[in-house]
Amino acid sequence: VRNSGFASFASQTIPSGKGDFIGILSKYNSSIQLYINKVSDLSGMKNFPRKDGLTADPCSFDPTTATLKSIADVKKLVTSTSNNSNVLISDNIYIKAKVTANDETANIYRFVYTEDATGGIRVNINKASKAISQDPRFKVGKTLIVNLKGLYIGRYNGEFQIGTQSGASVGFIADADVYKYLFDAKEGITTITPTEIKIADITPDVVGKWVKIKNVQFADSELGNTFSGNRILVDCSGNKVIVRTNTQASFANAMLDSGKGDIYAIVSVYNGTYQLIIPHQYNADLDGARCDGTVPPSIIFWDAFDAGLGSWTTVNVEGEQVWTTSITSGNNYAKMSGYASGNFANEDWLISPEVNLNGYKSAFVSLDSDYN
Repeated sequence: VRNSGFASFASQTIPSGKGDFIGILSKYNSSIQLYINKVSDLSGMKNFPRKDGLTADPCSFDPTTATLKSIADVKKLVTSTSNNSNVLISDNIYIKAKVTANDETANIYRFVYTEDATGGIRVNINKASKAISQDPRFKVGKTLIVNLKGLYIGRYNGEFQIGTQSGASVGFIADADVYKYLFDAKEGITTITPTEIKIADITPDVVGKWVKIKNVQFADSELGNTFSGNRILVDCSGNKVIVRTNTQASFANAMLDSGKGDIYAIVSVYNGTYQLIIPHQYNADLDGARCDGTVPPSIIFWDAFDAGLGSWTTVNVEGEQVWTTSITSGNNYAKMSGYASGNFANEDWLISPEVNLNGYKSAFVSLDSDYN
């Protein structure tokens, strides 16, 4: 059954009962497909039992059948202080928490963070990259119900996680099983208010929480780097913490801001080392004067060749090969190679557009290059 993400009913939950399907029969290559013309055509698919024997709607959760617990209560189920110690939750309990971060930019992969008044926790979900954020249940600001019976909670590398059993680690709830454990509380989307802390205040109690840390900057040694990997964030008192960015994040290759400002992030931990995870680049918008009063430089020209060579000028002096653009692992770049089934002598120039420096006392150029 093929549905467009732009359909007016794309965000509605599919019927979970048995009945007649009315739609359009189509074919794509060798695959037979059905299209839904309008949701009302499926109004008869509400009958139970289903073919698989289920006698009631498996996609709804009745809170009167289980006991509500806080995230802090659930964490107490793990009595071992050692890492990688998982506990099967056999009691009929659930948590109700706000989604604070998902995989929208791929900086988070196969999990979401949730938070209630007592703390935050990571929930592992085995969906493809960026697929979680497309599911209405997991939009940031939505209230999520997690039916915990049959799941595991554990402290993996120091961080509490909810999921399935997978050896020493906490596994991922299978995509096909998500409907059994994770439910939209149907309370709409609300703004998530971060907990304001300082770097020195980071303790196990705030791991998993959405926080705001004011007046911070990236260390001098990080200036000129991109977000990708581990970057050191400092405050004006010299306290440090890592900002961790997945190499596959949509902003991984963006330049770090060189000023001071506020950062919004999820607090994580890996083998005793605290880390901050930002869902979006704008969560680390640091444009103010640095701790020593230095005003960060402004970018007056920047090109990552996302739109080809654009306004750059190419000049071919010798050889048939010329400047072009290419992409590797999501990274765009300008490229000139004299190799074409053999090595050829070339002289080729790639010239930027004019950059107006009127009014500036100084300027510098920074670029990334690679050669073979």
